[in-house]
This record gives sequence, C-alpha cells and structure tokens, in this order.
Amino acid sequence: MEALIRTFAVNETKSIISKAIKRYAAELGSRIVENQLTIRLDKDGNVLFHRCFLYKEVEPQTFNQILGVKFDMKQREQIAIPFMQNAILKLAQENGIENFEDIKIYCFTVEGSPKNVLMYAYHKNEKLMQITWNYLFAD
Repeated sequence: MEALIRTFAVNETKSIISKAIKRYAAELGSRIVENQLTIRLDKDGNVLFHRCFLYKEVEPQTFNQILGVKFDMKQREQIAIPFMQNAILKLAQENGIENFEDIKIYCFTVEGSPKNVLMYAYHKNEKLMQITWNYLFAD
C-alpha cells in the first residue's frame, strides 16, 4: 500500500509541476524553460512554493494555485507535502546545514521535454545536488 501511495504521489506531483510550469509560460507569453517553481520550508517547517521566472522568485503559490484549482478534491497536497518536508530536512542533515530554510529545490523542464521535470537543490546560491523523484519521495 505504501508503495502504491508513493507511486501515485510521484506521478501526480510530476504532472502537476509540469502543467504549472507550462501554464506560467502561457500566462507570460514566455518559453517553458524560462519558468520554474521552487519548494522550500519556512522556519517552522511549513512547505512554501514560489513561481519563478529566469530562476528569480516572483510570486508565492499555494498548492491549489499550482494545481490551477480552488479546491483539490483528490487531496494531493496531503500526500505530497510530508515527502517534501522530509526531503528538505534530509538534505539539511546530509549536508550539515543548520538552517533548513536556506535550502531551495528548483523544479524546471528542459527544452523539448516539458513533461520531464528536473529538480536541483541549492543552499543559498550553491548547488547541492540533483534531486531525483525517488529521493523526494523516499521514506
């Protein structure tokens, strides 16, 4: 059952982020690769999302805004958020980073492959590592 939930979470989250980035590009009349989404934690450990343009955060987003809905009937946020929190906390621990709120995960697509969402973790402005979907949704 746990593996089923994890597979659902990975597939849904990847699709949600890909669609959001495409929607951001359409709204701005820009190229898909110029738009990104960041995931990070505030000092209390709550997940924050920001819409980005050319890797600069321009607007905070709620999970429902990322989905493009007013209410999420599938409650995908309840499934995805704990995994995101754990991944950022694990990154902080593995890299000896005291302030986990200084870590950001940039989600983006590459030219010609908008459904392929890549993720890289940064501590302040220093790249830590590429984040795989297995890492993001690990135990």
